Amino acid sequence: MKKNYLMVGALTGTLLLAGCSLTINGPGKSTEDSNKTSQSDNKSSDNSKSEESKKADNNSKSNENSNQESKNNNTDNEVQNLSQAEKLALALEDGAISEYAITADELRNHSYTTKSFDGDRQHHIDTYYMEHSGAGIEGAPSDMKFYNARPAKGNFVTLVGIGNDKILIAGTQSPGNYQSFVNSQAGNELDIHDLYEKYGNNSDYKEVANQISFSQAPQTSNPEDDATDESSSEKVTRENVIDKVEDYEGHKLDTSTYTYKEPEQNSDGDWGFSFVDKNGDLAGSYIVTADGDVTKYDENGDPE
Repeated sequence: MKKNYLMVGALTGTLLLAGCSLTINGPGKSTEDSNKTSQSDNKSSDNSKSEESKKADNNSKSNENSNQESKNNNTDNEVQNLSQAEKLALALEDGAISEYAITADELRNHSYTTKSFDGDRQHHIDTYYMEHSGAGIEGAPSDMKFYNARPAKGNFVTLVGIGNDKILIAGTQSPGNYQSFVNSQAGNELDIHDLYEKYGNNSDYKEVANQISFSQAPQTSNPEDDATDESSSEKVTRENVIDKVEDYEGHKLDTSTYTYKEPEQNSDGDWGFSFVDKNGDLAGSYIVTADGDVTKYDENGDPE
């Protein structure tokens, strides 16, 4: 009987231990699997949110690019519809050209200033005249037309070139190629699209454009003038530049009324000199090209 009780006790103990083992291993493993599943679900959820965020960012960038492209297209169309006068009016808004051209504000105020030996001088202006030069400039964009602006702001010619995308405004006393004007201290090449972005929202520029007048250059020669005489084909030097001017004037220079400065030659081979009255005030100047062509300017820098 003792043996039977001992065997029953042993079997009972074994079953109890097995039960404990199942309790420890079974539910614990289930919890661990559940945690792994939860982590996997969370990671999947995070990935899903990340993908949605990326899609949203991509859509936002796509919309921004589309809006910018649409804005650029609208600007291009608006610039293409600008008249020559409106393009120039936008350029005159830019402060970079104020030393060499009449500004938009000066046109609005009907008054501009020139500098002279005895100080600044104030002048009235209603209309800014653009006289077509009739000739292109070497190296310039093929779509650009050139004008001489009048009145000038000093003892120089204000050269204006207007193209589809660019505007050149330069003060010059001698001929040159396009790049020489762009690179000079008195020259500015402006982008019309940039000008429109800066000043296009100001509808006032159209009123300024109404104060700009374009005209063809007057005819200065006829077929009979094609033949050149000996004096015009002669090389211009310091010794004969005064003779060229006197031939142009048809008389000797009036040294009793004016004092004539010493002629100077620029890098293009052209000669120029100014003259002042007895009070020392600028009275005018001459430019003689290397070909012997003479241009006279008054005290304001306007060609006579």
